[in-house]
Amino acid sequence: MHSSASATFGLAGLSIALSPTEQREQPTLDEVLDDIEGEQDAFHTNTANPSANGGINDGDNDANQEYSDDEDDLAEADNADASALRMEALNEIILNASKGVSERTAREYQGQMKRCVQFLRDQKLISKDDPFFSATPSVNTPTLIVAWIMDSCDEIRLDGTRKPKEELRDGYTHAQKMRASMTYAFGRLHGLGSLPWHPSETTDRMLGNPSVSNVVSSYMVSLRRRKVQDGETATSARAITLEIMKRLFVHNNRPENRVVKPYVPGKRGKKALHQWGGARTRRLLTTIYTLAFTCLLRFDEVLKICAHHVTHFPGNDKLIKLELPFRKTHQYGGK
Repeated sequence: MHSSASATFGLAGLSIALSPTEQREQPTLDEVLDDIEGEQDAFHTNTANPSANGGINDGDNDANQEYSDDEDDLAEADNADASALRMEALNEIILNASKGVSERTAREYQGQMKRCVQFLRDQKLISKDDPFFSATPSVNTPTLIVAWIMDSCDEIRLDGTRKPKEELRDGYTHAQKMRASMTYAFGRLHGLGSLPWHPSETTDRMLGNPSVSNVVSSYMVSLRRRKVQDGETATSARAITLEIMKRLFVHNNRPENRVVKPYVPGKRGKKALHQWGGARTRRLLTTIYTLAFTCLLRFDEVLKICAHHVTHFPGNDKLIKLELPFRKTHQYGGK
């Protein structure tokens, strides 16, 4: 287990990161909850929880065999060991079959996990014998996750000093990948799922996934704000910009793309590369892109919108009203 030192381990920079003094950096409760919800959605938990003691009976029930008490105990011990080995192998097979990510992503996450443990040991935040990743994480685990992300991506060092502007540091997108590897490690590999980190009602332990916690989410929201203020392109605007939206609209409203034509079977090949859809499909996709861009929606959120969520304003058929079937806060302008 980790040391029971103070939550920030006496590191001034970590204390600043977890408790920002500037009002503009302090995340609201809605922002933190939205970040937690987003991390849960990204995880798509479907963790298998195979029993660690599957009730497999490998004992020999032949009543005709006679053993002494010692031999009987020995046979039971051998059978128990064999059952445990089989169960361990079975658990590993089930775990590999339910990874929920591609082999490449799994390897990337494993690499991030190794780097995290090495960093924490180098900083003497955990001992050499501390496994860190386990099904019973320490109460300090969320703070340790923040310390690791902060060292790579933040402008502030763990000791509170600021990094020189010329010093290379990773962007917010990389911070998200680091956090995703932690969510995966505890949630999928150690069976904690996407349940938010919370105190047990019956014991003094913490339950849930430490990466899906108020501490980590609060830090990620603050980090994102500072990255945007420093000029880093906001994550929600990386995939598409206002200029791209304009070009998309103009292209899909050209006469050859706007006019609805009789159905003709499509062709494959490089020559037909741009013949991917008719007028109706183009209008539908333009609407989807516009909604996602205007409301700052993720692709999975857009796909939850149904026809009955969209209505016309009475007396003005050029205006529509969209009622989102889920909660969406206004972190960066959308609501």
